[in-house]
Formats: sequence, structure tokens, C-alpha cells
Amino acid sequence: MAKGVHSCMKIRRRYHFGYPGLIYVLITVLLAIGAVNSQNNLLFLAFGLSLGAGVFSGFLSGAIMMRLHAERSLPTSAAVGQPCIITYKITNRSRFIPAFALIVQEHAPKNSASSWMRYMPRPRGSILHLAPKETAELSVSIEPTRRGEAQLHGISIVSSFPFGLVSKSVTFEQHAGLLIYPRSERLRREATSRLLSRADLGLHSAPKLGRGDEFFGLRNYTPGDSPRHISWRVIARSGNLVVRENTTPTGGTLWVLLNFNEHLPLGDAPPENHPTERAISMAASLVDAALAGGMDVGLAVAQASVIVNPTTLIKQRPAIMATLARLDQHQLAANPSIEEQIRRLTQRAACVVVHSGQIDPTIGPPHARHLSGEDSKELLGRTLDEEGVL
Repeated sequence: MAKGVHSCMKIRRRYHFGYPGLIYVLITVLLAIGAVNSQNNLLFLAFGLSLGAGVFSGFLSGAIMMRLHAERSLPTSAAVGQPCIITYKITNRSRFIPAFALIVQEHAPKNSASSWMRYMPRPRGSILHLAPKETAELSVSIEPTRRGEAQLHGISIVSSFPFGLVSKSVTFEQHAGLLIYPRSERLRREATSRLLSRADLGLHSAPKLGRGDEFFGLRNYTPGDSPRHISWRVIARSGNLVVRENTTPTGGTLWVLLNFNEHLPLGDAPPENHPTERAISMAASLVDAALAGGMDVGLAVAQASVIVNPTTLIKQRPAIMATLARLDQHQLAANPSIEEQIRRLTQRAACVVVHSGQIDPTIGPPHARHLSGEDSKELLGRTLDEEGVL
């Protein structure tokens, strides 16, 4: 599940003065002026206590942060609208000084086009107490809001202990990327059941017993087994009476084709309510529904020169979702050779064409069914009609 821990490259430490600190400094200055002008011992005492408390606060907060160490662990992928867990490991390497009131959050860089800030809310958590030589793991749950590859730049730890007057931060520069899949919604069962009627047997076999053609294993013969399943070669070689078991074929082959209208170019990932994003989300939902039904699934985007052929069930979803997540990196352009290749691949398989705008029935094979990204909400509550149009 975890993508790995990224080692620290650079550490930056800073002090931060907020409104409480500025007000405290102003009061301390006023006490100093009053004590000098009046030569009042009580004012001198108050000024000394105020000055000492400020210096002690800054020294203590700095000493707490000096020996901290942070590491981040990311999941292999995330999805729009789905909880994503980011784990931070914070270590207090000090031998004597404990740490208190730590705020752990992602560093927010300036002027970074691929920063995580465009894709998700700020991951943030807190640790109340961290004893000397102690390590704490902090799991932060966030929900991404856009698909794409979010770049995380560093981890910031902030503390204003003990008085809240001066904050000290330490930033660990750790670069990592988090691939965010598009939103996938649960479709009604009727919305995909009719797709199976046009599908051939799958290109691959599921790793379980069934009536397919691929070999699964051997077992001892038991009364009632069909003689056709007896492995005569093994009997001739070893003398043991065994039968052959085969795998289960998958339920069919489905191709999902994406068609983007010319007035909806694929630039940097647009907001989720953009027609392009709705079409990509619908394609992801169809892929998940088909995979749940045991089908082989392929993806094709002719305008982006992208073809993801059906592969093993374990690899199909990550390959397709990663392609959909990165589609904003491609430029739209007509590619006749890719279009011809897609026509050959979809001749005998079930095919659904998802359009970002108005439906163009000339896209895809003649038996293809056509959906529009603008009708994504209706797909959750209505079935496909006889003509294959939502």
C-alpha cells in the first residue's frame, strides 16, 4: 500500500511572529518606557518578567524543534472524492527535551504549477506530546478534489509552545508525487448488464476454478469426475490417477472509447464540473463496473493517441486509471492510424463511447453504445435504451 518513505534532503528553520507576539512586544516596550520615566521598581520588575518570558519562550520553542526529524509515507495512488491516508513519522532525537503542541502539515511552496494545493486540501495533524527519543506516527486523511499527479515538496512542523507568543517552524524538504485517479461512481446494475450481450469470452482467465481452456492445476481423481478430465499423460508417467482442472474465463471484453470535442481541449486539469472531467469520470465508472462484472476492459483515446489493451485483471484497473489521471498531459490531435487500430480492436467486443459534449454516432464501431459526459448524473438512475443511447 505504501509508496515508500522519502528521505530528508534539506532542513529550514524559521521563527514566526504573529499578532499575539507583536502585542506582547508592544506591551513590553510600554512597560520599559513607563519604568524609565517613573523609576518605579514594580514597573522595572514587570518589564524584567515580561522580557524574560519572551526570551524564554523563543529559546524553548527553538530548542524543542532543533532535534525533530520527519518522514512521509504515501499510498500508491488516490482517487477524487475518496479518503486518502498520508502517514507522517515524527522522531524527537533529543536526549532530554520533550516536544509539545506540534502541528504537522504539508509545506505550501510558492509559484508551483503542479503543487498539491491544486489537487487536495492541506494535510494537517497534531501531536500533543513527544517524549525524548520517541517516535510517533501520525495518519492524516484527506480527500483529493482533482485528478492528476500532485507534487508534494516538504513537511513543516510548527510549535508555539509554551506561551503562544513566538512560533518556530522546521521544514523538511521531501519531494514526492501522488497520482490521483478520477472520480469513479457506482452505476446501476442495469446500466452495464446489456453490455455483456455483445461481448465475446474474455481474453484472460480468472485465477480460480472453472470451465475455461487454460490449465489451473491437478488433483487426485474422485468418483464422479468426468473421464474427459483425466490427465492420461500424468498417469502414464507417474501411475497416479489425477484429473486436470481449468481456470474460469472472464465475462467478456469491453472497450471504453473517449471522444473529446474540439472546443473542449485537454489542458491542465480543469475543475471537476467541466464536461471533460465528467466524461473522464464516467469512463472510470464504466471501467469499474465492467471489472466488477468479470470483464476484460480496454481504454482508447484516439485524439490523445492512447490505447490501453486488456491485460490481467490485477493490472487492468491501475493501468487504465493511471492513464485517465494523466490525460491532461496529452494534446488533442487527429491520428488516423490510431483510429484504424481502434476500429480493429473493437470489432467483436462490446464498446461504449463516452463523449465530452454532444454525441457523435460516427465515432466507434457501428454496434457501439454512446454516452455523454453531460448526462453523467442520469447514468446513475436510468438504463440504456434500445438504440444504445442514454
